[in-house]
Amino acid sequence: MMKKIAFIFIILAIFVFVSLILYNHWEKISTPYEYPAYYNSDEWYRLRDKNQDVFKLTEIPDNVLNSITTIALIKTVIHDPILEDKLDHGRRSGNMFVDREAIFSNIFKIRKGFKELIKRENTGIELLNFYKSIDEEDYKNRRKWVKEFIRKQEEYRNKVKSKEIPHGNYEDLIREELNKTHPEWRSLEYLDDIELILLNDSIFFKLKYNERLELVDKINKINELDKKYSNYPREYSLKLLVRVMLLENFSPIKNLLEEYKKTRPKEGLEIIHGYLYEKHILLHHEDQINKYAKEFLYDERNKK
Repeated sequence: MMKKIAFIFIILAIFVFVSLILYNHWEKISTPYEYPAYYNSDEWYRLRDKNQDVFKLTEIPDNVLNSITTIALIKTVIHDPILEDKLDHGRRSGNMFVDREAIFSNIFKIRKGFKELIKRENTGIELLNFYKSIDEEDYKNRRKWVKEFIRKQEEYRNKVKSKEIPHGNYEDLIREELNKTHPEWRSLEYLDDIELILLNDSIFFKLKYNERLELVDKINKINELDKKYSNYPREYSLKLLVRVMLLENFSPIKNLLEEYKKTRPKEGLEIIHGYLYEKHILLHHEDQINKYAKEFLYDERNKK
């Protein structure tokens, strides 16, 4: 009898142990990871002053990477302090021509969080869902955010004058404050970064045909909102539209690009910085590309 009880106890103990392991394995972290130091923060400079390896210290731990949801990981990596340091490096050095796409391409090779995004099959669809969650109300809020940002600039200038805060890049302090007090306005601030993540080949080509059409549809709507509320040309959204249309062999966009390259070769700095030439093509033909994207979407959805 005692042996049977002992046997049952052992079985129960094994069951509980295995259940705990599986629970910890399946448990998902649904909130973005908080880096121990963010770029341009006091902690960032404190670590730098102590000659600490901020690259290693700000890597996302493996146990977090193994448990964090994809959307939480996306919201984490767009604040990667090493990424922000690299993006700001060109501006600090006086370089007006910062190739953001090249920087992102490099970051995908060296940072764990970005490498993890490439591995995941659902990164593309999660980014698409992010796009689909943006609506006109977000843009109205964005306009309020900008007005509040401008108001805060004057407030912080006065704080610098009165020596309440040291002279420096107080715009980051304003952004940090507004992101805490108005988190619902935050998503549009990083829209370019989301588009740059989507442009990564390993992520983009995991999107299925219907998902690519959904992406075009949403970008069309986002570009309309941009014209209505900010009139700011979206270079990377244009590149995404062109990439989808070329992938589906949409002849009008192919002819447009080929004709432009024939009649307008690279010149000046475009020869050194090739991405400037590509950027000029996109922005010069912004209206035409957006028009073609709508025609393309109509044609694809009405195929027999």
